[in-house]
Amino acid sequence: MKLLIALFSCSKDIAKGFNQAIRDTWAKDIPTDSDVDLKFLVGTGRPAPLEEEDPAWQADYAKYSKMKPWMALSPPPLTHRLEPDELSLPIPDGYMYLTHKVKTAFGWALANDYDYVFRGDTDTFVHVPRLLKSGFENYDYMGRGLGDPKVSGYCYGGPGYWVSQKAMEILVNCPITIVADDVWVGEMLRRNGILFHTDHRFCNHWRQAPKEELITCHLSVKSGSYTSKLMYDAYSHPLPNAPFDPRGHEGYIEVIIGGRHIWVPRPKAKIATK
Repeated sequence: MKLLIALFSCSKDIAKGFNQAIRDTWAKDIPTDSDVDLKFLVGTGRPAPLEEEDPAWQADYAKYSKMKPWMALSPPPLTHRLEPDELSLPIPDGYMYLTHKVKTAFGWALANDYDYVFRGDTDTFVHVPRLLKSGFENYDYMGRGLGDPKVSGYCYGGPGYWVSQKAMEILVNCPITIVADDVWVGEMLRRNGILFHTDHRFCNHWRQAPKEELITCHLSVKSGSYTSKLMYDAYSHPLPNAPFDPRGHEGYIEVIIGGRHIWVPRPKAKIATK
């Protein structure tokens, strides 16, 4: 069985040492005598005119650009040649093109005969032995799910998720309608009869599972908060020095809007007055 660990990266991640931090830590635990490969996914193409994109994606792009304009900015150009484990993909390398990146990566994986792909980020801590024994081979789509798989929802991208060859063959033929790749994967697979299997050992933050069970952990608290030191600390300890995450605090609650999740402060109780 041929497996690919595919991590979303970009020129900024490379410059900040995020790829190298993974090479120095949990990537060393990937068995060298196995059919398990790791690739950092880097977009090196130019964006097509917006009007050539799917209308649904255009609407999503416009919404994100208005709410969070920095997401529409392009990463800085690459300053050095890519390493052998950094895979150049002919798509733009910005946040708005995450779904383009995952679809293109799945096409590459199919062309190279991978049976399953684990999609993660450069701020995803992975306990490799547990990941490879997580039971992914029993499902076409597995990770930490959000929502009712029969109605809506998806597997979070931060902790990572597995997809089978069958699921990838569906996805590479689906239109790109959503900016967020994890939401798109969940929706497209559900439309085609594949529902996610949730495994709570894939964690959005380190408090979600006991250390002896944790398979993956998304180390970022919020956009821009991650540094490579967090990966080194997570691998060394493991995870006792993870940063405070408000998402694991009783003062915050998870709210699901339109099939997506956000974390907001818990409303303060009103004090009764006479």
